[in-house]
Amino acid sequence: MDNVSANYTTIPIATWQPAAMALTVIFILGLVCNAAVTTVFVFNKDLWSSFNVYLCNLLVANLIYFFLGAPFDIIEEVFPHWWLGQSVCTLYLYAYWTITPVQILTHCSIAVNRIWALYRPISYRTRHTIATAIKICVFLWLFAHLIGLPGVLVDAVHFQQKNMCVVDTTDSGFLQIWQLLINVIGFLCIFTILAAFPLVLGKMQKPRRVSISMRGKLQHSVSQTFADHSQRQTVLLLVLTVSVFVLWSPLMLYEALRSFLAMDFPTVEAVFMVMFNAQSLLDPILLVLTLKSVRGAALAMFYPRKWLPYFFN
Repeated sequence: MDNVSANYTTIPIATWQPAAMALTVIFILGLVCNAAVTTVFVFNKDLWSSFNVYLCNLLVANLIYFFLGAPFDIIEEVFPHWWLGQSVCTLYLYAYWTITPVQILTHCSIAVNRIWALYRPISYRTRHTIATAIKICVFLWLFAHLIGLPGVLVDAVHFQQKNMCVVDTTDSGFLQIWQLLINVIGFLCIFTILAAFPLVLGKMQKPRRVSISMRGKLQHSVSQTFADHSQRQTVLLLVLTVSVFVLWSPLMLYEALRSFLAMDFPTVEAVFMVMFNAQSLLDPILLVLTLKSVRGAALAMFYPRKWLPYFFN
């Protein structure tokens, strides 16, 4: 950031670096892909399941961030200092510190959901209803705002700088503790997602055998559901685990170190920001590629029916 200019409301000269161009491409494609797949879920009742509630929640969170946060990611890379004023900065920080946690918590919930489905299939089928999934997602939004809003509001009232849009923790013990809490929760979510990887992979390699004579027709139905649906959802989790760890961990680690070491590497941060935003673009793409039901519904909605046989042959 350039701290020399004295007039921070005048539009500075734009400089389009590779990171800004990449963020712009991700922004455009991310809006289109997330909106398209969300539309598929909303207008196709066959996709209304308890597990898909989490996927819809993730897509909605991605869309909100692309509207409220991603444009300002681009602006920060294009211009040498912040010139949009305090109110817009607060909106940007709100998106970054509340909507981003929703995305992370939703990925974590997907991992926990798969563990529950694989290791307690009867409990999962009988207790995990659409209503339960909706309540969990509502809790995720409330929790994200509970942990994110206090720091954003305190920074907006007391500590917000004029030349850049960032939560400044250098002069506030409260904001340092707040950011530490956010980082700890984020890393716990990443750890949970990573821990789910071997548990789920091991369960996939050892298919569960069900004795109908022991638990009757209910368990037989559960085993058939597991074989038909859960495996594809599990593959989705494995793919998301790899992408989340690779694309999110660098920026989260950088933010944690910067808050305590007062370091600043703009080029490195720009690369990490591109990687972080790329996950929100990959989410809908991975859903379509790994879930056959979503892929079929998307093709039926966006392509002429006469072409469908060529896609499935």
